[in-house]
Amino acid sequence: MLNMSHFKDDSSPDAWDYSAWVRTYALFLEERLECFRVLKYDIEMDRSRTKDLDTTESLEQLPALQQLLFLVLGCQPQRAAFHSFVIHLPLSMVASESVKIYQAISDGTINLVDKFFEMQCPDAIRALDVYRRFGQQAERLSEFYEVCKNLGVGRGERFIKIEQPPASFLQAMEEYVRKAPPASIVRKDQFTTLRRISLRVRVQHLF
Repeated sequence: MLNMSHFKDDSSPDAWDYSAWVRTYALFLEERLECFRVLKYDIEMDRSRTKDLDTTESLEQLPALQQLLFLVLGCQPQRAAFHSFVIHLPLSMVASESVKIYQAISDGTINLVDKFFEMQCPDAIRALDVYRRFGQQAERLSEFYEVCKNLGVGRGERFIKIEQPPASFLQAMEEYVRKAPPASIVRKDQFTTLRRISLRVRVQHLF
């Protein structure tokens, strides 16, 4: 819709860097619209909805949200764009929205993990992919917020500090996928403990 893929300003080396960021930002806005099309609701207004999705809805909506977060992470400015105050303003809006996106993903992942050890193998494989990407993006998002902090972007925003889940939980999920179903390889009480450990999220002021 925005069709900014060929946008460029080559009047100077700095302008080239600014153009690259504008193209990336346009991709984020495009993906924002696509995510709304898939979810059929606005996470800005109703991000808690992912807590109550069934398995089919979760496996459709969480990858769309993760793709949107991927575009958020791509908005980290490079070279001359890193120091542009004009770019810092939309970057602060992206950073603020990323909190809502990540919280929706986190809530949805907890909901999905609740059902994981009862899933048939095809759904379990897809859910495992969601969970793996959840951990990878959490690490990158922490780095993104550090960049925002160094730039003074989003001052006063409540950004998310993520604690990585233990490797043992991911291993249990991978083992279940290899054998699922009918037998689950973890006891229900063990699974509940691992779930609580794995998805803890602390929210704090970045500044």
